[in-house]
Order: sequence, then structure tokens, then C-alpha cells
Amino acid sequence: MNIQNRPRVSAVVVLVVAAILAATAPGSALVVSVFENTEGNTLSAEVVPVPFVEDGFNIAGRIFLTELWTVTPPRGFVPAPVIFSITTEPSEEGSRWEVNKEVGNQTDVPWEAFQNQLIDCSTRFTIGVCIRWNQSAGVDLAEGTGLPRTSATFPGIFADPFSASIIFIGGVLESPGVDSQRFFIDLGQPTVWLRQQPFSVQEMSEPPTVLLLVGAFVWTSLLALRRRRA
Repeated sequence: MNIQNRPRVSAVVVLVVAAILAATAPGSALVVSVFENTEGNTLSAEVVPVPFVEDGFNIAGRIFLTELWTVTPPRGFVPAPVIFSITTEPSEEGSRWEVNKEVGNQTDVPWEAFQNQLIDCSTRFTIGVCIRWNQSAGVDLAEGTGLPRTSATFPGIFADPFSASIIFIGGVLESPGVDSQRFFIDLGQPTVWLRQQPFSVQEMSEPPTVLLLVGAFVWTSLLALRRRRA
């Protein structure tokens, strides 16, 4: 073989190996896309369908979400929520996935809490108004597993299993600033919707937003429990 042709042959071999690896790489039956983004934040999603085991639980793969919130809400209002749709094939129903989020705050307003909630947007009457999940449908934030739910900015967490919601609290994410979040979701339906919303600091003299938020969720949880027992 002519020595001058070796680099060309090596390049062909590399291309062939890359094509084989791409063809044999595991495909993903999970599709994550932006469902609602009324304020035009910068959002992206990536699915890595590589199974692994965490704390003895089988995890189907990882969902990576990158969010840059840029719109300053009017005084007294919170930013409009962002909603991702997570769609899977019937064969993947009941699977459990890890969610990794990088959330950037460039709204010029510090945040004192951040909510993640699974909801049902298959039927709704207006933008941003969706139905909460019935937990019996097998759609929740890995309730009862003890799997990690962490935030680099907010060390506390308020979990409301009746509304499939967790709220990271106990810190302040300044603007500009970035928070890393991690939690797990159970997919008991072909499509679920992940609703996300930060809550802003307005004035220290006003009642803290997070206390009002937690109080509201405690009230709704008690109502849901009362209906379940009825």
C-alpha cells in the first residue's frame, strides 16, 4: 500500500465505524418538546435513553432541560409558567426517568422558590390552565421512592403528592444566576406535561411569596384528601 494513501484510508475507516455506532446506538421512544412558552424564554430539551440504576430503582434514562428565563414580570406578578410535553410509546408507559435542569434567571428579579408540577393539558379552556393529575394514573414525581430531589440554590423542598408537585425553597436565586435541579418522574400515561414556574421576591415588607404558596398547596392538599375519603 502506498504510504501516501494511508491517511485517506484511515479517514474512511473512522467514518465507517462512526456510521455503525450511530446505527446501533439505542433509540429513544421518549420525545420532550416545548408545549407552552408565552414569554419567549430560551428553552431546549435532550433525551438520553441509557438505562441505569439509582438507589436500587431502574431508571430508563435522563431528560436534560436547559431554560433561560428573560422576561421581567410586572410588580406583584410571577413569571408565566413554562410547560414541556413528554410523550412516549405504549411500551414505555410506567417507566421512570431522571430530570436534570439548568435554569437561568435573567429576569432582573430574584427568585425565592421554584415549582415543578406534572399536569394534564389534554383538555383545557385557556392558556396556562390545565388539570392536575389523579395520582392513581401512575403519573407522579417518583413518590415514595426516596430518590433525590435536589436544587443547587434552594436547599429546602415542599412536596405535595396530591397535585404531583414539588417546590424548591429556602434560598434566593439572584439575577443573573443559574440553578441546577434534579428529580425523577414516573410516566403512567402516553403524554404528561411538566409545568415549571419561579416565584419572585417583590418586597421584604410584604408576606413572603413562598409562605403564601406553601399555604395554598397545603389547603388544596387537604381538600383533595377530603374528596378522596368521601
